[in-house]
Amino acid sequence: MTTESPNAGTALIAIRSVAATAVAFLAIGQGGRFYPVLDIANAFLAPLLVLLVVLLALALKLKDRPTAVVTAVALTIAALQFANPMAVSHAQTSGAADLRLLTQSTWHDNKHPKQLQRFLETQGADIVVLQETDGSASRVVAGVLPDYHRVRSCSQAVCSLTIISRWPLRRIATRARDGPLADMLIADVDAPFGSFRLINVHLPRPYRANASKLNAQLLAEIEAGKEPPLIVAGDFNHVVNSFSLSRFARASGLTAIEGFRPTYPAHLPLPAIIGIDHVFVSAEWAAVACRTVRGAGSDHHGIGCRLRLDRILTGH
Repeated sequence: MTTESPNAGTALIAIRSVAATAVAFLAIGQGGRFYPVLDIANAFLAPLLVLLVVLLALALKLKDRPTAVVTAVALTIAALQFANPMAVSHAQTSGAADLRLLTQSTWHDNKHPKQLQRFLETQGADIVVLQETDGSASRVVAGVLPDYHRVRSCSQAVCSLTIISRWPLRRIATRARDGPLADMLIADVDAPFGSFRLINVHLPRPYRANASKLNAQLLAEIEAGKEPPLIVAGDFNHVVNSFSLSRFARASGLTAIEGFRPTYPAHLPLPAIIGIDHVFVSAEWAAVACRTVRGAGSDHHGIGCRLRLDRILTGH
């Protein structure tokens, strides 16, 4: 007859307790399918995946079959949910036009606007898509990349959104007229390889009272702007792996190309763990490469993407 050592029993209790907590956290995130506020839990899906892998390995080592089965099922659910937004398109044509795009939330309380300016001027982007430029960034945005063209989301001295472009661009009026408007800036860009439409967005968190209405406004503009080719980029406040982001992708018919890139928080002495900044594109575009860019003094990291547009598809 064999007896379980006290140490093994303690380890088993600890593993089961942590596994129960992890599974409960995953279940809360699954509730985001129906209740937007619960979708917040999916912000931590990446570290939860790692934890579930460790727990499964320990359960197998201790021959704890019930915990191993439950952990394996939870790991499968988490892995499938995590893998969904990771699928990106990649350019396969050589006879195409390239575009370097940077999206950056500048942060209203950015204490280093001059650092932000130097950062933006050293990225080599063709298009810079900025959010929260009505905060401290307003001191430098007008002087950033002085040879570039720019449009803003309002006619006042400072605006919440700004697009800066190497090529000429024209601001396009939004269709929505009644009630509060979504924070978005639409422009047509006249690039050497042809025109395309760009939408800069700063959406509310999905559990806010007006979130669904403002999201619907953005979707209406996307539907209206699918010709010419379209890019939608900015601070979505929809977390990678969340059900709210998946619903947006399905409704818009666009593809997220940045993959899993945590961008928030960037102002704390901890790694960013939440991906809420995204780049969505229509079918004419493909991603050559995307990267996380740091150094803007913001509470967000930026995302830089190199895109490719096939001239044959656009007719240019």
